[in-house]
Amino acid sequence: DKFNKYTELIKDSSELIFDLVVEAVKPREEELNVINHGDAWINNLLFKYDDEGSPCEVKLVDFQIMRYASPLTDLCYFIWTSADDDVRTNRLEELYRYYVEELNKNLTD
Repeated sequence: DKFNKYTELIKDSSELIFDLVVEAVKPREEELNVINHGDAWINNLLFKYDDEGSPCEVKLVDFQIMRYASPLTDLCYFIWTSADDDVRTNRLEELYRYYVEELNKNLTD
């Protein structure tokens, strides 16, 4: 079977990868932590559209795997699962800046 070589690679690295993921989503005492959605991707967003067909509101749904962790957890997950390559390549810094501005506004309100 042409995929046998990958079986061993996956077996050998699965525990390490699991540990890295667990560590990545742990809350950090010295940093800001928030309640994260946990599965923030495009299929967990419901959009309301105005009469012209443009989105005017959005709601998150499916809160089964919420967690307390860095706000970057949901942001990074959303960008890497739901944005296209062009957005990730050409607008990533803009997205991060916008997110930080909005986060700061909401934290001070």
